[in-house]
Amino acid sequence: MNEKVYTVSEVNRIIKQLIEANRSFFNIKISGEISNYKKYPSGHSYFTLKDKDSVLKAVLFKSRANEVTFTPRDGAQVIAIGRIAVYERDGVYQLYADYLLESGTGNLMLAYDKLKKKLGAEGLFELERKRKVPAWPQSVGIITSESGAAVHDIITVARRRNPGVRLIFLPIRVQGSEAAGDIVNAIRLMNRHKLAEVLIVGRGGGSIEDLWAFNEEPVVRAIANSAIPVVSAVGHETDFTLADFAADIRAATPSQAAEMVVPELLEKLRRIDQLQRRNVLAINKSVDFHANKAKKLASSRVLAEPTSWLADREILVDNCLQRVVAAFHNTVRICEHRYALLTTRLDANSPLKIMSKGYCLVQKADGSLVKTVNKVSLGEEVEISVSDGSIVACVKSLKRR
Repeated sequence: MNEKVYTVSEVNRIIKQLIEANRSFFNIKISGEISNYKKYPSGHSYFTLKDKDSVLKAVLFKSRANEVTFTPRDGAQVIAIGRIAVYERDGVYQLYADYLLESGTGNLMLAYDKLKKKLGAEGLFELERKRKVPAWPQSVGIITSESGAAVHDIITVARRRNPGVRLIFLPIRVQGSEAAGDIVNAIRLMNRHKLAEVLIVGRGGGSIEDLWAFNEEPVVRAIANSAIPVVSAVGHETDFTLADFAADIRAATPSQAAEMVVPELLEKLRRIDQLQRRNVLAINKSVDFHANKAKKLASSRVLAEPTSWLADREILVDNCLQRVVAAFHNTVRICEHRYALLTTRLDANSPLKIMSKGYCLVQKADGSLVKTVNKVSLGEEVEISVSDGSIVACVKSLKRR
């Protein structure tokens, strides 16, 4: 039996540590009905989640409340996403909510996350798949509802920026059970007949239910597989659909999509005029440069007095030739002197020169020189070369020193 006596703070701290150590209480999703909802001047909201059997205290801080897309109220069925923790001072555990989704929205979000992971794993959202939108499209396809403000905004912006761009409008349903099929068929029709160089696919903003057609798998695949580049223009800046991830470019609004796709004609004309002026200036500068260079060449001595210029060059050539001839003769003299020295040295060492002094050369019958008495034998014939001929003799005796 544990005989330790705990303080209230110690017990609350232990319970807090036990709960917060359990990872299953992080990012937990809880469905229930809101009651006693109160928003304080600080911006923080406090309420209770309940079902028919239990209640759970909850808090939504200001930093998270700004991300809630509906107005929470008592009686609303919601799915709250957050973490369970203990407020140590009061000894109560409660939900610290990060998000609140209206009832029904939670299931859609789960389906959204599941499909996003699936298509992402297939590579449908990779940057490598993105196609480049043409800089100067001659035709733009518009796929949206004929009754919404989106088509009016796109046409207005496109006509203002460049009246010459041809707009091909395919009206579709953008909401309801038939919307996804309409979007897919419109994209395929545009591709099959190559009706446009770029497509704008979208609608105005709305709730997640309103935008759900742009989260359906056939629509996402049709956008990803389109041979024509696709700009998604679904909802407002805070609304992201799976179509946005699959498209080549995502625009926050239909108006922004038109601005991205349709180049502003006046601005382009101004740019062309500016480039033309720069080209003219560059050409004029180049012409002036070469004209001045031609003037300098025309006034140069070589053209003004070619005979005088050539005479100076002839003198220069003669001087160079004289130096070459002098160098050649000097080289010849050096070589002749070296030849004379080598000849004298060679003559001094010539065998004939030596033999003229009384020396001779003794060779055996095989032509080998006799340098010692050991090289010959008694009775052997040898040839003795002297300065004016040779003597054949027979060895009769050998004297060694």
